[in-house]
Amino acid sequence: YVIREMEVSIAECKLSCQDCDDDPVHAWDKAVATYTGSLQKAEFAGEQALLLYSFADQMCLVFNTCGPRGGTTMGTSKVNTDIFELFAKGQYDLQSGQCSLMRDTVDRIIDLM
Repeated sequence: YVIREMEVSIAECKLSCQDCDDDPVHAWDKAVATYTGSLQKAEFAGEQALLLYSFADQMCLVFNTCGPRGGTTMGTSKVNTDIFELFAKGQYDLQSGQCSLMRDTVDRIIDLM
């Protein structure tokens, strides 16, 4: 679903219609929200977060890939840090109408997932 919503963002951005300015950004927001999940961290009331963001953070403890440069078992996973930088870039590109840059951003996010 994350990939689908990113693809919808690209398609709607390329439409360049006057009345759909929010549609590409809305689809992008849905992709980010689905990746993140409603429980970003598993500490909330003993519940376990199950979506990709939480899974990456759990796995960085196992594979020693936490932290902004990886190589540690503390903090946010490097892959989440990298993906969220790309999510921010994609949002900026969509809001500024730079549709041609989106394919590379989406492909880079998919490679990290």
